[in-house]
Amino acid sequence: MSVLARRLEPVSWNPAEPECAAPSQSEIADLMWLAYWLHAERGKPWSAGVFAAVAWVRGGRPAPVTERAESPVTRELATAELWAAVVASEAGSGITRPPVEQTCADLGVRWCEPPPVDAEYAVGAWRALRWLLGVAGEECPLPVPGRNSDGSILTADQLYDRAVAADPHRYRVPERQIDLRRWAAVEARRSREREELIVDAQRQLAAQLRARGQATV
Repeated sequence: MSVLARRLEPVSWNPAEPECAAPSQSEIADLMWLAYWLHAERGKPWSAGVFAAVAWVRGGRPAPVTERAESPVTRELATAELWAAVVASEAGSGITRPPVEQTCADLGVRWCEPPPVDAEYAVGAWRALRWLLGVAGEECPLPVPGRNSDGSILTADQLYDRAVAADPHRYRVPERQIDLRRWAAVEARRSREREELIVDAQRQLAAQLRARGQATV
């Protein structure tokens, strides 16, 4: 079994709520499932890196690059792993190595030298960790469904109302209101489609676990 296959081997666990993460718990869970679906369908190392990073902070796997096993995942550990992903993605590139050992010493965590991994996989883990840590300007690696606090999908009317409430002056013009209605309808449809992909990924994993004789959660 390859290193990547081992890291993505189907497992079941009770997910933790990472205190180090800036996004909402629903966004984090949705990203994990969408990355899992994307890797299952297309086999791209980048999406595998995203999945592995999110699964790690949720308590389901060792760290995505170094496979360090400390838990729970603190902000300091996640930052150290982010730098390990940087080092792994740039291995052999000739780029000057950042002072990662000193960075980890300043954070109060040990530095773990990353083993050789696919550079695209490392970049996926890096992107996910930056988003999870709330790094300014870092968008979610994959678009996730817009949800209400109860988990239901935001409707087109809700998306429209939120946009108007956020910038009422902008949407006083009828033409802009029409454009906003169209945008909200498209976004609501995309959110429903993404939720369908998440449900499909969950079914795929449940089927794999049953085939292996493992319980699902």
